[in-house]
Amino acid sequence: MNLRTAVRAAPVPGKLSRAEAPDAEVRERRDAGGTTDAGALLVLPAPLRLPVQKAGESIAAGDWDDLFNAVQERLTHIVSDHRYGLAGVSAQGAVQIRDWVLECVAALRLLQGTVATERARGEGLETAVFEAQTSLAQVRAALLGTQQEERRARYDASHDALTQLPNRVLLLERITRHLTEIAASPRRFAVLFLDLDGFKRINDEHGHSAGDALLCIVAARLRRVVRVRDVVSRVGGDEFACVVGGVGDQAQLAMLADKMAQAISAPCDVGGITLVVHASIGIATCPADGCSADLLLAHADRAMYMAKRQGSRHAFFSCDGSVAKAAQQAPPA
Repeated sequence: MNLRTAVRAAPVPGKLSRAEAPDAEVRERRDAGGTTDAGALLVLPAPLRLPVQKAGESIAAGDWDDLFNAVQERLTHIVSDHRYGLAGVSAQGAVQIRDWVLECVAALRLLQGTVATERARGEGLETAVFEAQTSLAQVRAALLGTQQEERRARYDASHDALTQLPNRVLLLERITRHLTEIAASPRRFAVLFLDLDGFKRINDEHGHSAGDALLCIVAARLRRVVRVRDVVSRVGGDEFACVVGGVGDQAQLAMLADKMAQAISAPCDVGGITLVVHASIGIATCPADGCSADLLLAHADRAMYMAKRQGSRHAFFSCDGSVAKAAQQAPPA
């Protein structure tokens, strides 16, 4: 027996014939707003509630589920064997309607399965996109970390670990840059070489920690004396160097050297101990005293030893080894 024959032959539970209860059936159909004609199709409950969709917005997934379930329940209700179902329809019409509606129910179930598949695929795509974004963020963070490590490595390679001043390598690079600039537009610049007098005695009497603290104080004072665009470097031990661009005559350089010496010789409080240190400064200018970074630094170093031997605060480089325009006598170390 096929489905249609089974549906046609199946008894209808709870159904009353018109002969058995015509008045009751008519009264119920009239109360429900239907018709009493024998060929009437059916009487439906209240209309379906469709999801509210705003302009530019999609219907929420939960609303789709509610709609599919409501349609299935409505179609099932239409073909159900109760007084408001197919009671007033002929047997042949009822079977035909039942088959059509059941096909609709099956189609809706198929459609709902399709929507569920597409939804799962969309969620899978969202997960894949999220994982890709996470991986990209991790790669970017790793790259940023590598770049930061490279910058830190370059910084460490060109700066003094104690004072954080540029070291000798970076100082020579800056002198070379000045040499390149004056080749295009002649401008004088100077290299000043400083050595701290009596620093070894401080190290011996108060320890290397006190000496390191004193070096940091001297570095900070030198940075405050020169301009921002000038370079202050620690070239090793208790030796410092400065590259000063756009200088005028020797008188201006002598004033700058005096400021440096005065700043350095001011008393320093290191761990409750007052320490005083003095500096000897040698000065070499470009292009008069050399046109290479190594030569200028070597000539400034030689001038510093001239000042130290003569007991002067500073001295300019001289080819014959004399102290050119020596400053006032430096205080005893």
